[in-house]
Amino acid sequence: MRGGFNVYPREVEEVLMTHPAVSLAVVVGVPHDSHGEEIKAFVILAPGAEATSAALVAWGKE
Repeated sequence: MRGGFNVYPREVEEVLMTHPAVSLAVVVGVPHDSHGEEIKAFVILAPGAEATSAALVAWGKE
């Protein structure tokens, strides 16, 4: 749960995997003081691809 919403790591992984620069994505829950738990994504980019974490977050919010 994140800020009152259920966030499932698999769903976030599936969204990240649709980004053209992403080769592999794994999402896990990590402890967070105010939210209880926060999500953290580990991403491997496709060969030759470039993407910042900020760009991936912004893209995922769309």
